[in-house]
Amino acid sequence: MNGKPNVIVCICDQLRAFEVGCYGNPVIQTPHIDRPAAAGVRFQHAVSTNPVCMPARTSLVSGQYSRTCMGALGNISEPDENGRPIVASWPPQGRVHLPGPTVAEQFQAAGYETALIGKWHIHSAPELVGFDYTLHPRVNHRHTGQEFVENGGPP
Repeated sequence: MNGKPNVIVCICDQLRAFEVGCYGNPVIQTPHIDRPAAAGVRFQHAVSTNPVCMPARTSLVSGQYSRTCMGALGNISEPDENGRPIVASWPPQGRVHLPGPTVAEQFQAAGYETALIGKWHIHSAPELVGFDYTLHPRVNHRHTGQEFVENGGPP
């Protein structure tokens, strides 16, 4: 431990703040979210520059408006008969859509180890934009029979 605080950024699709205990929901029990929220910083208000999944994620990671950092025309979908996604290339080649430093790269520059765990859904491989460790679904929006990719390797 280098004395720096741990930083966890939790991005959840379709999870409204009032649906978790730490924001006052009296019915839904979310102890694994409530515990770090009680011990750290929890924001009362947040604004996204885009209400849609992929553009919102890309804006957060890049610090740019989605019009300058997106570049993808569609979601990565179910794989074709060769196991490749139908819409976008996989793995994403280069980082043309994220030309500036990402938040992960800024944390690396400050001496942090970075990790992405969970849904990525951005059209640049996370290993190319500042994540030391990655574990994410191979196909976005697939809720059964999912394969996961660790550190850019095979599913």
